[in-house]
Amino acid sequence: LCDRADYGCTEGTGYRGQGVWGANYGRTGHNCTSYVSYRIAQLGVAQPWRPMGNANRWDDNARGGAVVDDVPAVGAVAQWEGGTRLAPGPLGHVAYVEAVTADGIELTDDTSGGRTRRYRIQRGSPYWPDDFVHIHDVGPPHAVRTGAWALTNASQPPLADALELDFGTSGDIPVVGDWDGGGTDTVGVFRDGTWVLTTTHVGDEPPTRTLRFGQAGDVPVVGDWDGDGKDTVGLFRDGTWILSSSLASDPPTPTVVQLGAAGDVPVVGDWDGDGDDTVGVFRAGAWTLSDAPGGAKRSVDVRFGAVGDRPISGDWNGTGRTTIGIFRDGTWVLPLANDALDGELSLLVLGTAETIPIVGDWDGRRGDTIGVAL
Repeated sequence: LCDRADYGCTEGTGYRGQGVWGANYGRTGHNCTSYVSYRIAQLGVAQPWRPMGNANRWDDNARGGAVVDDVPAVGAVAQWEGGTRLAPGPLGHVAYVEAVTADGIELTDDTSGGRTRRYRIQRGSPYWPDDFVHIHDVGPPHAVRTGAWALTNASQPPLADALELDFGTSGDIPVVGDWDGGGTDTVGVFRDGTWVLTTTHVGDEPPTRTLRFGQAGDVPVVGDWDGDGKDTVGLFRDGTWILSSSLASDPPTPTVVQLGAAGDVPVVGDWDGDGDDTVGVFRAGAWTLSDAPGGAKRSVDVRFGAVGDRPISGDWNGTGRTTIGIFRDGTWVLPLANDALDGELSLLVLGTAETIPIVGDWDGRRGDTIGVAL
């Protein structure tokens, strides 16, 4: 998409060969680790490990301090070992993930040969990165690595003993919903357009329901779009929402909503307490919440959280109205009202920077509580 012997392909970022976090050993000039460090430091991130090291060591140095997996996300670091198709030299290479699509990824980088670039790599290509390092993503939430879940029936301290279960495989994206309208949420996963949904948490092998809706690269969303008391499925695709009011594969007439843009994180909730869920987006601490079934006809803008926080939403006090919240490296910050974010907050600790926050009504007692997946 762009290949220049200057800094033109990274225009707009302010980057001019700066050395950050000791990458490139403090020198200015063209270097892949300097560029990626600069982009992540722009998000307000402190140096994650010392020393940063050459690109071929970033995956090893990151383990324990950041998530390393094979799941791309906007803002993640694409990393190649040395001696690979894209990085034939011994020191490896890193690049910054700008976009994730069903077909592949879009990256920017700087090279020691004096060129900046912007390019696409298709899934399955021999140029595909060896790893993705998630220091401070700004895109969709991570997929699970082990399929281990811990669900607790508390939205205020102290936390009770968590229900632990295993479901899904590495690369699955966790989802939660009340699929049968019984008043209790159960877990599921989204896997490149296939949804596998459980109907109970009881037993070693819970019964499941499978359907096809969406494609690889879509972000799955769940909500009660028509107010019938049952959750169904949906997709977020770079600002386009495709919402189905059934659990049938490839429904013929999904609702299409426009709200947000690529890089936004989708959120869902019954923001006004009228019985049906509507859409919203989060970007770097800014929320836009729509209370209209058709999208952004009526919306409210809220500031809560910061870059790198993971947005969550739930009915924390059982009033029937969904409230926003944030998950930050294992700490949950849950306000009790969207219009009083500087008022009473519930602070909980569950999980780590490597876990994925999930929310649901696990016991059917009305009101959402928290959980994590790894």
